[in-house]
Amino acid sequence: MIFSIWGFCTADKKIVIDCIYKFTDQFNNGMAIVVKDDMAGFINKKGEVAIPIIYFDCQDFSEGLAAVAKDDAY
Repeated sequence: MIFSIWGFCTADKKIVIDCIYKFTDQFNNGMAIVVKDDMAGFINKKGEVAIPIIYFDCQDFSEGLAAVAKDDAY
């Protein structure tokens, strides 16, 4: 089994956001999608949870809005 843990580091490989996520996306509009325990949400560049990690799926922000899925609805 291949298992990856994701976080964020600087170009010189200094960890700035701990490697605690099953998946991370790049930052977009100051936030990044993260997956933990098979649920998705958003963190800010400080590594703080900005939007709770309670969604089945999340899409990047566009024009101040992001699509999220919870309980079989977007």
